[in-house]
Amino acid sequence: KPYYVSICELTNTSGGTFSNSMIPMGMNYLDVPNDGSWLTATSFTAKVSIKVADTETNLHDPALSYPGPETTSAAFTLSGGMTTATLTSISAMNGEVMANLSTSPTNPPTNTDFTLKINGISETIMNMIPFTTSQYKLMFSPKQPGTVAQTFNVEVTYNGTSQFGSFEVPVGTTTAPAMPTFNPIGGSYALPMNVTITSTTAGAMIKYTLDGSDPMNSTMTPVASPANANIPVAGATLKAVALLNGISSALASAVYTPQGGTTATIQSVNGWNGGIAIQFTSALTASPAMGDFQVKLVINNVEQPTSITPTSVYWLGATNPGACDLNVPMVQPANVEQQVSFKVSYKGGTFISQSGTPPYFIVLMQTVNPPMMPFISPAGPNVTLTDMIYITKDAADTMHPNGIIKYTTDETDPFTSGTAQTYSGPFALTVGMGSNPTVKAVVVDGTMVSTLASVTYTVTAAPKLTGSR
Repeated sequence: KPYYVSICELTNTSGGTFSNSMIPMGMNYLDVPNDGSWLTATSFTAKVSIKVADTETNLHDPALSYPGPETTSAAFTLSGGMTTATLTSISAMNGEVMANLSTSPTNPPTNTDFTLKINGISETIMNMIPFTTSQYKLMFSPKQPGTVAQTFNVEVTYNGTSQFGSFEVPVGTTTAPAMPTFNPIGGSYALPMNVTITSTTAGAMIKYTLDGSDPMNSTMTPVASPANANIPVAGATLKAVALLNGISSALASAVYTPQGGTTATIQSVNGWNGGIAIQFTSALTASPAMGDFQVKLVINNVEQPTSITPTSVYWLGATNPGACDLNVPMVQPANVEQQVSFKVSYKGGTFISQSGTPPYFIVLMQTVNPPMMPFISPAGPNVTLTDMIYITKDAADTMHPNGIIKYTTDETDPFTSGTAQTYSGPFALTVGMGSNPTVKAVVVDGTMVSTLASVTYTVTAAPKLTGSR
């Protein structure tokens, strides 16, 4: 049986080309690139070609494979090409700059896409925190106060455009502000409730988080001391720092749990297709319920709008009381490769993203071969009007158990003809003696159809029995 594959090739108006390798016959999907010349291209053409060989290995040998038909090029328009952005404005303070882009770019920027200069000298961007899809906070080492007030001029460049700003560092001391204190202190309480965060250093600002992360990496804008933090009903790990003239205090941390017992929070999430392993910050005293969890899917960096519901929970108990596994519905293959990760919340707490290297799993692109060609028997050519015609599916075709056989006896295509019949069992030919009917058959599964099977018969008279007694 020959092997068929298809190759899809794209060519854009900027001269860029992109193609996939040999794809088994069926649907051939190719994503339009989002880099290089494709960023500015306004249209492209696509064509599909076929290659055939006697064996799968021979497909890779030009001398032993044969080019099949090729489609004419189909034209497509790219609406303005890929979305790019320019830098429209910045706002600076000691230690960070907010960069505002003109729109949300197709390819989100990274640290290296920005350059930062302070007083004309290149500055290292220590971290870049997405604030929105068109706003990015650039973190740099704060400037230290001196004996006189200082003005620092800031220049940020992105995608060929620059914007300017400045910030002030007043006269001050290099002494770090006092570490914040919490009122009430950490412990078990009737939740929710407010916790007051205070630094005794005059003029200090407060940054805090409720999910146990470092507040210095938070997108939160510092607020004046004292600050109020709302502890949710499920409890929280509160962390806070005080900031003054770009200098950070020591980190303050406390854990708040619901009254009546310690409620663990999620420490880490590790997922695979169909399951999630969760490690808690402390041991559980009983198995959690499915309703304790909310699970969100993130596919190709896009959080899906609908939460998924676990189908079962397995608590490891005495073996590891601080861990459990969730069974969740599997992510089905699609027409593109999918990078999938989970975000999980426990008892209304903060959603914790999947960790690991890499922090996702791969669901490969769906590749489905068409049904295999059916068999028609007898093989011919001579039959009588009493002979029965049998049509069977290839027993090796395990991918299409629901495929149905369609056939015709009037020379028409069984996939498209209005006279096609669905095969339900053997049948006799209803034609005249000496005629040459052709039986054609295909296997159909949804929109996929097998190669056509065809046998032409010659109808003869049944042999006469002679003898004597």
